[in-house]
Amino acid sequence: MQQKYRDAGQIAENDAEELRSQLQLLLRHLESFDDYETANGNPLPNSYAQALMVLLGFHHEDTSPTLSDLVELLNIDKSNVTRLCQRMRDAGHIDIVRDQRDRRAKRISLSSEGLALAQHVNASSVERFGTLIGSMHDAEKQRVLDSLILLNEVIERRSEEHTSELQSPCSS
Repeated sequence: MQQKYRDAGQIAENDAEELRSQLQLLLRHLESFDDYETANGNPLPNSYAQALMVLLGFHHEDTSPTLSDLVELLNIDKSNVTRLCQRMRDAGHIDIVRDQRDRRAKRISLSSEGLALAQHVNASSVERFGTLIGSMHDAEKQRVLDSLILLNEVIERRSEEHTSELQSPCSS
C-alpha cells in the first residue's frame, strides 16, 4: 500500500512538472505571438497594452476603474500600476481624476488618443487570436477553451484560498 502512495506522489510531481513546463512554454509563445505596437509600429510593453485593453472594457461599460481595480485586474502590485499609469498619463493616453465619492481614490479613463490606441491594440490582438483559433477544428477549439476556463477557475480559487489563509488569525 505504501508503494501506491509513493507512485501517486511521483505522478503528482510529474504532473506538476509537466503543467509548469507547458505553462512556461505557453507564456513564452504568447510573449512573441502577441507583440503589441502602436499604429506607427512602435512597440508597447505587454503591461501597457494589457492596461489599455482593460481600460477599453471599462470605457465600453461607461465607467472608470480605480487604481485598486487595475491592481486586481492586471495582477501587478500597486507601485507598478502607479508607475504604469504615470507613464500612460505622461504619454497622453489616460486621464486620472479624484473619485467624487471617495476623495482618496483616483479614477482612470482613456483620453481620446488613448481610446484610439486601445482600439488599435485590441483589434490587432483579436485578429491574431482569431487567426490562431481559426486554425483549429471545432472540437479542438472547445477543448482548448474549456481547459483554459477550468485552469483560470482553479487558479482563482487557489488564490482566494491563499488570501483567506493569510488573513485568518493564527490558531495556537
